[in-house]
Amino acid sequence: MPEEITRREIVLTLLDMIDHYDKRLVLQVEHCRPYTFVKITDTETSYSTVGFSKVCWPDKWNKIRGRQIAIAKAVQKLAELLEATING
Repeated sequence: MPEEITRREIVLTLLDMIDHYDKRLVLQVEHCRPYTFVKITDTETSYSTVGFSKVCWPDKWNKIRGRQIAIAKAVQKLAELLEATING
């Protein structure tokens, strides 16, 4: 029986794909202070997930940090979908 792929491995692969601008993943990022919305679409499987973040006082609004948090949340959701598909 083939070894199951863990969610952690999937998350690391997705983050690596985002860092290297892999065309399989399409990111849509919207900022509306203090909120950030990210939608990630996997063009191979047609799965889409979203992540939201709110970075505000006392941390002050930070566009980059909001994007990072929202991407992390969306990647976790996409990894859950892919894990279920891969491991059945």
